[in-house]
Amino acid sequence: MNEWEKVRTNKAIRVLAAISIVVIALEGILYYASYPDVFFRILMIFQNIIKAFTFKASISLEDARSFMLENPTPFKTGLGYLYMLGVFAAPFCTVAWVIKWLERLFKFVFWLRRPEDAQHIVIFGYNDTVRQLLKSADGKAQRVHVVCEKEPSAEERYRLIRRKIRLHSFDLAKAEEPEVDKLLKELEIDEAKYILLFEDSSIRNFSILQALAGREKSHLAEGSKVFCRCEDEGIGRLVESYYDTADGGSKHRRFDFEIIDLPQLQVRSMYRDVPLHSYWLNADEETRRKPEDWRTHLLILGFGKVGQQALLQAMNLGPVHSENPIVIDVIDQDVDRNRALFLNHFSPDAFVPDSADPGICRLDAGWADGQLTLRFHKMDVRYGAFRQLLTELTGGPEGNFTYVVSSIDQPDTGIHCISELWRFLRAADRTRGQDVPILARMDSDLRLQQYLKSDAEGSMIEGVRVIRPPEDILTLANLFEAETDSSAKQCNAYYAKMTFDAEGAAGPETEKEIQDSWNALTLFRRNANRAAAYHNTVLRDVLDCSLGEQGKTDAMRPLFEGEDALIRWEDGTWHFTLSDEEFIEKVTLPDQAFAREMLKLEHRRWCYYTASIGWEPPAENGRDVRKNDALRINPCITSWADLLRFQPQTTKYDLMPLMAEWEAEVRRQ
Repeated sequence: MNEWEKVRTNKAIRVLAAISIVVIALEGILYYASYPDVFFRILMIFQNIIKAFTFKASISLEDARSFMLENPTPFKTGLGYLYMLGVFAAPFCTVAWVIKWLERLFKFVFWLRRPEDAQHIVIFGYNDTVRQLLKSADGKAQRVHVVCEKEPSAEERYRLIRRKIRLHSFDLAKAEEPEVDKLLKELEIDEAKYILLFEDSSIRNFSILQALAGREKSHLAEGSKVFCRCEDEGIGRLVESYYDTADGGSKHRRFDFEIIDLPQLQVRSMYRDVPLHSYWLNADEETRRKPEDWRTHLLILGFGKVGQQALLQAMNLGPVHSENPIVIDVIDQDVDRNRALFLNHFSPDAFVPDSADPGICRLDAGWADGQLTLRFHKMDVRYGAFRQLLTELTGGPEGNFTYVVSSIDQPDTGIHCISELWRFLRAADRTRGQDVPILARMDSDLRLQQYLKSDAEGSMIEGVRVIRPPEDILTLANLFEAETDSSAKQCNAYYAKMTFDAEGAAGPETEKEIQDSWNALTLFRRNANRAAAYHNTVLRDVLDCSLGEQGKTDAMRPLFEGEDALIRWEDGTWHFTLSDEEFIEKVTLPDQAFAREMLKLEHRRWCYYTASIGWEPPAENGRDVRKNDALRINPCITSWADLLRFQPQTTKYDLMPLMAEWEAEVRRQ
């Protein structure tokens, strides 16, 4: 029974009880009218009312019938029948109130037993994803409230109660404003540290967000964090716009906010477990020392949401050098439709089709350095032509694949692809074919997941890794894990700590200052900082491989220490003491190859990431146009050479990843 039905039922019980009292009282007045003592008559009437609600009325049905048949009148007869019905209805009202009282007593006991320092969590939605999340809930350390639109079974509710998880049944998305306060009070929303909007529908999650953080009144506690599940590109942009602009964008930022995309979480976990450049990280020392030769040739089988996220995340993680080639082949039976949906992420002018083959497109060379090529192929991978296509795809200058993602969820088709790829990779490159990571999606079959994880030596699955399903990565601990956010907040802190003169004020230092600085950001800038934090791990691998531990320190020290440093850390602030012209003149000198490459690498990565979320440069004749968040226009989306010409003042910001690495290096020392 949901909350609305409870409200209607409670009202019906109250009305029925009131009618029963009136009817029983009227019957008592007539029945006891012959008693001469008025005070005694009143007491008898009250006694009959009380006993009627306790299953034993003083005026029994036989007494009422006999009294009704004595000198009958229409009023007396009608009242007699109503009394008989009231005698039956009154005890049921009593039972209902006893049950309600026991329920309140249980809630009170539950409230008394809650730990004072428990982590307060409110979850909206009750589906397979939420059920998986609740498996990781700790009733002793956490106070969890779950709000579902429809009442679950009694057995399921009982299981949650045993685990100290409170379940509420109402639909906040449809609640009128006067009802919202009452409903949220039951959830103790003003004490919640984490709020999860995890309905299956992205638009419903947006509606609930509006109810929680409305323009007129916010019900969320300061410092709380809201996770909003949204896997629809259009709704995601609507949510971003609402959060960034509602009430001037200041009131809502008293709480932290993050959009959760389950396929994106899967892919990020995949690239974290098996880095995109694993093939090169496992190469011989001479190869590892040349990131400019680390070509990326990614194969994606199946282009649903997971496959699309694999490509988008690869755009952010793929650059390891300002010029290394990135080629991504996509094979899908319904590639035309999925490609059209995928390209909605980008500006219409982002990719230039190949004149000879419409299935091939490249990121516009004017948008970034290096070369990013996407090749789409329509094919049913179950047929023999699949092997022939693989041969064609690896026969060009891009060479053999360096990473394979099979995002096909049909177990039989997926296994067929894995077996074919396993044989092909080893036959195509007998020296290092076994080093190519194969990541397979097997969300729908638990036994196949376990078999692939067993990595049976000598079998066709040796070396095959499973893309972790949502239930493996989606736990409350992982969701609240602060490492990535901490790195992203630190990236933002670098921006806040940068000054361009010797008198700059100190940037945020304490956790609260860093959090306040983070909350002041738009969602675009927060996500941009997260993307930079993800790539920082790639940069660390690049520096470790190409320079070694001591070489990395020796290369970075001149940039941050000494009289000729590009930027200095003093009094809690990064100081740029050079003008834009002086900075560019210095980094373009022949002896500044390392600094120049780091700047170009970060700028290329930023351009790829920014293009992947739908931003574009202004028209060719408008390179001096300022950034426009609403139109998603940024003049910095360009090659590094053009950046020096049109936006020279922004080149300094591309040192940020190196600054993060230098700070980590200093701390280790």
